[in-house]
Amino acid sequence: CLYCSSFMSGYKCNIAQKTIEPFIWEISKDFYKRYLMNETKLRKQQVEKIEILNKKYKVSKEKIDKIQEKIDRTEERYIHGKISTEKVNELVNVLKEEQREYTNKVMVIVEQIREMSRQIQETVLSNDVDLDKLPFNDRYDIVHNVIERVVVSRPNRRSFTAFLEVYTKVNNTVYKYKIKTPIGASKSSVFWEKLGVRQRKDGDIV
Repeated sequence: CLYCSSFMSGYKCNIAQKTIEPFIWEISKDFYKRYLMNETKLRKQQVEKIEILNKKYKVSKEKIDKIQEKIDRTEERYIHGKISTEKVNELVNVLKEEQREYTNKVMVIVEQIREMSRQIQETVLSNDVDLDKLPFNDRYDIVHNVIERVVVSRPNRRSFTAFLEVYTKVNNTVYKYKIKTPIGASKSSVFWEKLGVRQRKDGDIV
């Protein structure tokens, strides 16, 4: 089962599981586009992260410059005979080690900014992606990134009507649907009806 088997429970009704799968994929695409592929919202979050990284970069660079000033002053004191060779070496080594730590931080921050900028560019292009044409693993990941569990119930053992509770990961809500396959109809002749939505609560089976 591509979409449902790992998180579907209560499923023992006369409506085939593969009939439900396409529906799960459709609502997964909808949740993904609205909450995880929202270009404006996601782009804003990414830009905010870059602004934070730029501030960290500026602080680290300032630290590096101040440490260099301390190194220069220490070496000047040595030149003027105010401190010994042993002492200047000790102080400079400590300062240079601290300077290396901030230099490494700067390198990491620069790489993070590059990666975030790349993600922003991808976000701009993301709305052109046809999710139905994605590879199997990507479609699988989309479903499992937005849906935590699907609980299926039915009025009785022979019923061709079932009720689905879809527990989402994206907005902490549970969507309820009614599905029905008329007797003698093809498996593709399924009627869907959205019954409502509620916030998740303590005691939910998830």
